[in-house]
Amino acid sequence: MHQPEVTPLRPDQQESIENMKERVAKNQVVVIDVRDPDQVARSGKIDAKRWMNIPLLELETALQMSPEDFETKYGLPKPSKPGEEIVFNCGKGGRASKAVIAANSLGFDKVKNLEGGQSTWKRSF
Repeated sequence: MHQPEVTPLRPDQQESIENMKERVAKNQVVVIDVRDPDQVARSGKIDAKRWMNIPLLELETALQMSPEDFETKYGLPKPSKPGEEIVFNCGKGGRASKAVIAANSLGFDKVKNLEGGQSTWKRSF
């Protein structure tokens, strides 16, 4: 099965591990992990107050839900657009890059990809 090419993200759409650690500690960011739940269970998650798991295949639908339906399904308030900062996370960065593009297309303007994904995050501790 052929996967479409991912458009390279701009530098301002990338979040470094160092910045992410600081932002998570200060609760300044919503973290959306776009891996499948079994992958999260196997390799862990970012310990952020506003962390949620929305697999990439569900993301566009989720971001178009009403705030009430979103919170019922995912357990946290829906990120607001424009303005609320979201960092997408996956295993190594490929799916999170696609998530950035999808969220941008839906009007979310402050979205980033965590550079290196969960694998780099885990190695940084």
